[in-house]
Order: sequence, then C-alpha cells, then structure tokens
Amino acid sequence: MNRAICTISTYSHLAQSFAMINSLQLFMPQVQAFILVVDKSSLDVNIQAVPASIELLYANSNDIVPYTAPHYKKYRKGSDSLRWSLKPALLKFIFEQRGIESAFYADNDLYFFENPSFLFDELERHSFLLCPHWRIHDPKASRAWFEVNFRDGVFNAGFVGATKDGNEIVDWWREACLYECRISRSRGLYVDQKYLDLVPAIFENIGIIQHRGCNVAYWNQIENKRSMKEGKVFINERWPLIFMHITSKLIASIMDGAEPALEGYYRQYLDAKATVALLR
Repeated sequence: MNRAICTISTYSHLAQSFAMINSLQLFMPQVQAFILVVDKSSLDVNIQAVPASIELLYANSNDIVPYTAPHYKKYRKGSDSLRWSLKPALLKFIFEQRGIESAFYADNDLYFFENPSFLFDELERHSFLLCPHWRIHDPKASRAWFEVNFRDGVFNAGFVGATKDGNEIVDWWREACLYECRISRSRGLYVDQKYLDLVPAIFENIGIIQHRGCNVAYWNQIENKRSMKEGKVFINERWPLIFMHITSKLIASIMDGAEPALEGYYRQYLDAKATVALLR
C-alpha cells in the first residue's frame, strides 16, 4: 500500500517539520512525506538538501488551490484556524492528486523514537484511525482534567490516520472545519478536534489506537505513567514509547524536572532539530 505522512507548517517551523518526518523515515524510509507550507510561495522558499522523500506543497500552487481556497477565504484573518482547518484538505489532496492510499496527518511537534510501522498496518484494517488523548477518565481523580474530555475532545487531532477508502470521512471532517474552526466551549466547539468525537458514531470501520506509547504528552502524564526499563521509556510498564507530542507545556514539565524519564528523549529531539539545514 502506498503510504504517507503529511503535516502543515509555517516557514518558521519547517525545521521542526523536517525533524518530525525524518524521525519516522529513519524507521520507514519508504513512507512518502508532504509538508503544506501555508505562508510562503515556492519562489520565497530556498531549502538546502530537501530529501527526495519530502514534497513541499504551497497553498498558491495551481494543483492544490481547489482544495485550499475555501479555507483561505474563510480563515484569512486567523492563521491558527486556517492551519487547523486545512488538515482534511491536505489528506484529500494527497489521496486524489498524489495517488496515496493511506496516510497519517501528524502535527509537526511530534517526534518518533521507535518504529511506528504497526500503526500503518493498523490503518490498513480501518478507513480512519483515531488516537485518544488518554486524559483522566476517573472523575474522582481530578474534576478539572476529567471535564476537559468533554470540552476539548476525546481524540487528538494532532495524529489522525485515513485511507483513500475513507474519503467520505475526510470530506465530512473538511466540511465541519469549514463550518467553524474556533474555540467556543459554550457551543461545544474546539477547532478541528471536537468533531472527531462524532466519527465513530457516524461512520463504519473506524479504528482507535490502543497502544499508549503513542502520543505521549503533557495531558496524559497521569493516566500514562512513564518509567525507565533497560534504557527505554515504557508507559504503564507495558508499552514502549513510540512518539511524543512535544508541546510547550511538555517541554516546561521536562525542564522543571517533573518528567525525568523523558529528559533524554527530549535532548535527542533537540539534537535532531539542530541538524536540519535551512537556508533563509
């Protein structure tokens, strides 16, 4: 199956995007990669030694404009809403215009530390694959974190798998993002993410990732406990850490000493980012 990973980036965060993709392709070099650059045209970008396995896409390119134009029209005044809303548009584009059969959209602040090929195998058995946040599910443990599940969404929109056969799901998600892509908790809206809660109820053949070594993040440090074993981080003493979602809050938690098991992994991530060569 023709597999890919894709992400969305501003020009200022291309080094981060390259690091994320490189970390996956170290394990799966055959996986194609696409980066949609939202704030530059191809004439504005000069990148040294971009790997042949990575294709840079630009929202003003003739072949992608039909997919991106409605998003730019609606969210031209909101850069965050624009980027969030473009995820299903990018998936649809690579399915229809690049011949991709299965793909993961991944936020560019992810980083892979172990082989994620089993996730692509799992995607071959489903039309759409969702990753839970794994926030607290016990209301007695923390009222605040428990209720975030219902405000911000059960599933994380920073890592979503889809196949060409699941194109109707991608289309639905895209239309929902064009309806509204903002935070309005009084209306039950949380950008592109809260819509994903409906996917298992509406569509068939939906998979949910069970491996808790995926998407290790600040928000699941209570449910997904980290520990060291034989020089590697394991989650709940069972699942090896596959990839981390390296947000500013996770970085702060690591630097404050609250996540000692993750410190070495974070240093590895920083070293990888530093090796990315960009000509500005």
